[in-house]
Amino acid sequence: MINPINGGRADAVSLRGIEGKRSGGAQAAAAMNTISARIAETMARELKLTPVDPRGGYAGGSASDAYGIEEIAAELSRSLGGSPADQGRLSRALHQFAETVATLVAARPLSSTVSNVVSSLGVDLNGGKPTTEEALTMIEAATVRLRPDGYS
Repeated sequence: MINPINGGRADAVSLRGIEGKRSGGAQAAAAMNTISARIAETMARELKLTPVDPRGGYAGGSASDAYGIEEIAAELSRSLGGSPADQGRLSRALHQFAETVATLVAARPLSSTVSNVVSSLGVDLNGGKPTTEEALTMIEAATVRLRPDGYS
């Protein structure tokens, strides 16, 4: 028998709370935590592993972007002063991260697994001017660390 997942609803982290105050890596970590929470919440809800939360949760994006990754990539790119090309690169990296997280959560539904990896990357919260390259490096490093084979 599968027991319900205990704990509260997975709350998304807004990038607005750290915009302009922290490094690109910290902003990328906030984006990855938001995506991870949305994936875990969606899987738990769809598999009926959690009781229905009357407060709701992330309702989902479009059929082709169930976790709102495009919106997150656009917000992250804007906060980093990125170009449309940067937004595309961030989107691609975040989609790869989400795919890896979804696989991991489906195989091992422990929310701490993902958050521990993201938090262990040694984000410099007081870095200089946040950059897209810094954010991409953070996202790609987290994706590689989450994969069981360690390869991208």
